[in-house]
Amino acid sequence: MTSTDMPHTNLRCIIHSISETGPVRNHNEDQVLTYYFNDAADDVLCIVADGMGGHSAGEVASNIACQTIQSYLSNHVNESIEKAMNQAFQLAHKTIVQTGDENPAQKGMGTTATAVRIKNNQLYFAHVGDSRLYQIQHGQMQQLTKDHSLVYQMYEKGEISKDQLETHPMKNVLLQALGTAQSIETQISATPINCSIKDKFLLCSDGLHGTFSDEQLADILNMNDPNLTIECLKTLATARHANDNFSAILITFSDEVFTASPITKEQNIMS
Repeated sequence: MTSTDMPHTNLRCIIHSISETGPVRNHNEDQVLTYYFNDAADDVLCIVADGMGGHSAGEVASNIACQTIQSYLSNHVNESIEKAMNQAFQLAHKTIVQTGDENPAQKGMGTTATAVRIKNNQLYFAHVGDSRLYQIQHGQMQQLTKDHSLVYQMYEKGEISKDQLETHPMKNVLLQALGTAQSIETQISATPINCSIKDKFLLCSDGLHGTFSDEQLADILNMNDPNLTIECLKTLATARHANDNFSAILITFSDEVFTASPITKEQNIMS
């Protein structure tokens, strides 16, 4: 689902984020990153990464992914965004593998990563794993990313129904993640998505999207107040005893005249 509306001039990205340990886990291996290029509220990078691995290695992997992707994109601003995002993911993958090889306690660690770059009112995304990116446009929600999981592959082959995706006993088996395979095939947006003042985008880890049906998630995302939306996601995921850490970034847009740079250039949320 891509916007057919004419892009607004100088849309400002409004970012709301959460990253929670959740009611079951004892520490948070997720990481959320928001980075403003040149302190501009219309040029932003958002990442959700869901780490995995024992002895706190998951949080190491998700941190490496976020920092490596952000650093690479910052240093390659003259490359095409699609090419730069793919190269950033490949470098993050190699860095995680190398770090694990050098530290036995962290060997085999990995992380999902879903990243969005918005520039000139156009959105680009890159993705590996089972975190997700959703677009909400004209009240309709669409999942833009493809889960790199065994059950999603089974669903695509017609072996299970969509309703079984969230309940199948092998739902957590990933086919791809940064750091856990010999190579990765990053899903890159085929074409940039024109952003409209009415559009919303949600990046989230499986700890969050796994606690809601598509219909329930769409209802929450269609709420008018983004502050209330993100608070509802947090409260309901906790009340429903999410069995993993859960993280989300909600992106909305404003056409107000820019009056100041964002408070911080980079925000990492870890609980």
